[in-house]
Amino acid sequence: MPFPLHALPYGLRRRLHELTTPIERYHLQIAGGDAPLYVCPPRLQPVRKITPVWRLSHDGKNLMAHYDKATYHNPDDITFDRHDLIACTGLVVIDNVMLDQLSSGPLLNHLLIRPMTLVFKVGDCSDAFVNAISKITDKSPRCIIVTSCSSAVSMCSVLTAFRRLRVLKVFKTPIADMEALFKKGKTRLSCLFIDNTAEEFKKIAVATVVKFLIAQKNGFCLAMIINGSTIEATESLKKHLNVEFPPLIRVEGKSEQMRYVKVESNGIIETFCLPLSKARLPLMRKPRTYRLSL
Repeated sequence: MPFPLHALPYGLRRRLHELTTPIERYHLQIAGGDAPLYVCPPRLQPVRKITPVWRLSHDGKNLMAHYDKATYHNPDDITFDRHDLIACTGLVVIDNVMLDQLSSGPLLNHLLIRPMTLVFKVGDCSDAFVNAISKITDKSPRCIIVTSCSSAVSMCSVLTAFRRLRVLKVFKTPIADMEALFKKGKTRLSCLFIDNTAEEFKKIAVATVVKFLIAQKNGFCLAMIINGSTIEATESLKKHLNVEFPPLIRVEGKSEQMRYVKVESNGIIETFCLPLSKARLPLMRKPRTYRLSL
């Protein structure tokens, strides 16, 4: 049973304010519900918003935060006062950070990280790191981009760790469980972008891709971005999709009622769409009829 912190003597609650970090104080006051001021008095913990774009990196000693109003390519450093708590709610880029570096320095005591878009860049992308970032962000991201990471990423682990996720993009990063993801069945995703070779994509049976598409919601997009493959291998993959399994047909456009696969190679995009007749669409209920007795 939760303990009512606001029932503690005022002196103890005042001392709690002095001992906690800004992020801990914020969480305690949120947990206080209708009486946040009575938890960790004498004042509420303010939260500031500076910019929607943030980058977290490591300087060899401490975790660092940088921000810029338009892009994270030329960010400015930021420093914190003792009681500062700053919200990061737009785009957050985790740039070349490893698991053991997350706890270095006081930075995370001053950041309320709740991004809509989260980017894992260059550094760690292990299951342990993904789970740690999930706790820090309170599973808030709707879009996750994984690019140029040194360790293989488990897409199934990412989906499990981030319950609100709707868009997942993986570029130039080894994938530990691509086939397992396609066999997973229904997901919460609306878009899945995977950057890989045509040879790796072709290892996945088209029947498995079809079954995966059927399990997704209407309008779902699976984008296969082909890199590091010959023209012959790419064309073989397209033929594999277009000819060997009839449920996937080549189309020029797309429909919000269809699930589809996009194959992109050398700037050329072709779309292979699952026909409505093959998808298990939800059945409409028959209208009820009532008989009136006079």
